[in-house]
Amino acid sequence: MTMQTLKSITDMKPAQVPALTLDSYQSEILSQLHLEFFLERCRILVSPNGELMPTGPVDSAELEEFRQVIEERAEAIQDLKRYLIFQLALYSALLETNSLYISLNNHLIIARFVPVPRHPDDFEVKIYTASADDLPDHYKDKIYVGRDFISITRIHRDHFGLKHIVNSLSEQITKLQNRFKEHVPEQMLGELGSEYLQEIEELIADFREASRDILERAPVEINTRTLSGEELTRINRKFRELKHILIEMEDSTHELESVMFDLNLSRAVRYVTKFNKDLANYINYILLKINGRITDAVNHIRL
Repeated sequence: MTMQTLKSITDMKPAQVPALTLDSYQSEILSQLHLEFFLERCRILVSPNGELMPTGPVDSAELEEFRQVIEERAEAIQDLKRYLIFQLALYSALLETNSLYISLNNHLIIARFVPVPRHPDDFEVKIYTASADDLPDHYKDKIYVGRDFISITRIHRDHFGLKHIVNSLSEQITKLQNRFKEHVPEQMLGELGSEYLQEIEELIADFREASRDILERAPVEINTRTLSGEELTRINRKFRELKHILIEMEDSTHELESVMFDLNLSRAVRYVTKFNKDLANYINYILLKINGRITDAVNHIRL
């Protein structure tokens, strides 16, 4: 998140968050939530109490300007953090999928907001976790948790955010192919590409095609107000099919990851590991927050 992104995002008024009681795990994450921004020469972290932690050399004038922006927009930043936790609780399984690593780091997570092209109110949020003792000197040792996509001005996600998932998978396979060209020796590139990347790309195409039924036929709000029990069951089956494709994809990326470790391709394999994290998050999101909620609604189950 650049300083300009900081100014833009804090100029927006987040959508009104309905009453939400955070559990102890979510509350601890909120209390330990750090934000990450890009400066000219390094990145800088903002701790929950407003402490600025540059990760490298920084111009003193730029640092002072940044400090002023943070202080002037302190209330907006707190609103933004609460809104992020609300969105992660409602539309993501990211925190639960990675609860072991987050808990081991005393619930400290780092959030970086990246603007989504052609969607001025939408941001990709990349989430990391790290030990407080590693910040900021060993910032590079942070663990990637996953990515989410949020709109600042509206709470609801059309079709449970499926379009952003489709677009993200397409973007990530392209980035993965580019990383392989940069970091995999040419004699290994052809075999890994044809055996694994091509299969993953074909599965992403299957996922995109299978998503059309939901994106084109279902109302943007999928709930008991907009759909009958029979229609909800059909949509639930479609999301389950999408989950199955993701599971196949995850199997392929795990196998690719193992092969690359054996080949000592450490620089390239970390991108596969991050992609694996995204797939696990999407699988659990559909399983817990979509299939689970729709099934409970159809079965009239309430805790």
